[in-house]
Amino acid sequence: RSYVGVIETKAGYTLVEVSAEERTAVVSERLTSEAVSCRLVAYPPADPLFYVPPYSNEVTTTGGGSSSRRRLDRLPFLPWRQQSSSSSLAAASATHGYSSRGGMMGKKVRVKTLPPALVVGPQPGLTDLERAKQTIVS
Repeated sequence: RSYVGVIETKAGYTLVEVSAEERTAVVSERLTSEAVSCRLVAYPPADPLFYVPPYSNEVTTTGGGSSSRRRLDRLPFLPWRQQSSSSSLAAASATHGYSSRGGMMGKKVRVKTLPPALVVGPQPGLTDLERAKQTIVS
């Protein structure tokens, strides 16, 4: 199973899949949350799933645990958080071992949130795809 990182940007989600066995990294840009969710259902990632939220100047620790609630609200692409009303996703979930309460193969994959400051910045000669790959692989 590949290690997967999801980077949230203004243009959508960037999905980085790293296969240690094949020594490859595949990057998909500008995905919707539904596209990311379908990809996670079709190809369950290794644990943990890496998530990089968008850079924001707002303070995320407001006390009382609201920061974790806000983070969960920002992860609509997680298959186990999808509404059961989506028939195509529900069918794919059943085929690949998801349940409405669980996650991949009956359990949820841990999500490790990386700080947005770890995103590799623009550099001459470095494409957005390479930046995304370096962010997750590093």
